[in-house]
Amino acid sequence: MSDSIPVRGTVHTVLPTQEFPSGFKKRVLVVKTHDDKYAQYIPIEFMKDKALELDGLMPNQHVTVLVNLRGNEHNGKYYLSCQGWKLEKGKMGEAPPTKEEIQKALDVTDEIPF
Repeated sequence: MSDSIPVRGTVHTVLPTQEFPSGFKKRVLVVKTHDDKYAQYIPIEFMKDKALELDGLMPNQHVTVLVNLRGNEHNGKYYLSCQGWKLEKGKMGEAPPTKEEIQKALDVTDEIPF
C-alpha cells in the first residue's frame, strides 16, 4: 500500500514559482475540493522540475494530484507540507475521475517491476 494520498478537485490558482539562491525551485497549486459540505482549498507544493508540470493549468480544470505529507520540527515548532509528485490533468468540461479510478491508479504505482 502506498502512503500517497489522492487529492481531487478543480484548480483554484497556481502561484508563481519561487526560486531560492541555492537554485531550488518551488511552486504551489491550490486545489479546490468538492467532497465536503464546504469547499476546501488545499495548497500543494511541487518541487524542482515537478514545478514545470503546473504550466498550462487553467482555473476550474479538474485535476487529481497524488501527494505525500511531510513534517518536521524546528526549535520546538512543528511544520507540515503537502508535496505533489504526480499530476493528472482533466480536460475542461470533463468530469473528475471517480474514487475507483483513483484507487486503480494508486494500485498501478505500487507495482514493483522486478
